[in-house]
Amino acid sequence: MHTASASSHQHINSIFAKPGLSEERDVNRRVKAVLVYLSQSRPAAERLPTRWMGGSTISVHRDHCQAGRVTKPRAVLVVDDQAQFRLAARALLRRLEDFEFAGEATNGAEAIELVERIRPELVLMDINMPVVDGIEATRRIVATHPDTAVILCSTYDVTDLPPAVSDCGAIGYLSKERLGVSTLYELWAGRGTGVFAAR
Repeated sequence: MHTASASSHQHINSIFAKPGLSEERDVNRRVKAVLVYLSQSRPAAERLPTRWMGGSTISVHRDHCQAGRVTKPRAVLVVDDQAQFRLAARALLRRLEDFEFAGEATNGAEAIELVERIRPELVLMDINMPVVDGIEATRRIVATHPDTAVILCSTYDVTDLPPAVSDCGAIGYLSKERLGVSTLYELWAGRGTGVFAAR
């Protein structure tokens, strides 16, 4: 079971997949909508505590019990200079049983440092950021931590992606307006194929 309920999957994906809305302001509007929905449907007692480290955040991990055994969700680092998208990704991850929000960073330099500290299995990485951009940060992370999967995120249409996106070591690209349960699992499932996937 991947999420708390099938209705949550449907609602979240519908918010981010409205046809004809591809501008940044529309993405931000959908981000706000999903934050409102998730904040209302998530019991306060289930929210994980966090601690701040400069401009980045590290989450306190919690194991899950399934069928009498303890399982550990895959740790995910969220990297984006826009707070709204970080909050939306964080809210989505907290509804999944297979993935767990592990921390967040606001630029590529912070991301590189946090990967060293928390060793996430997955990084959701924005492309355009200050200090160190997402493409260069991905190159450095994959070079030192080849077992860490990176999914690049932005508002680019798939046909307009920078050429360097497909050869920086990321397993795929996810348009922010398509952020959702199904697309995240699709890209994660294809991580071992060696084929760069774009959604």
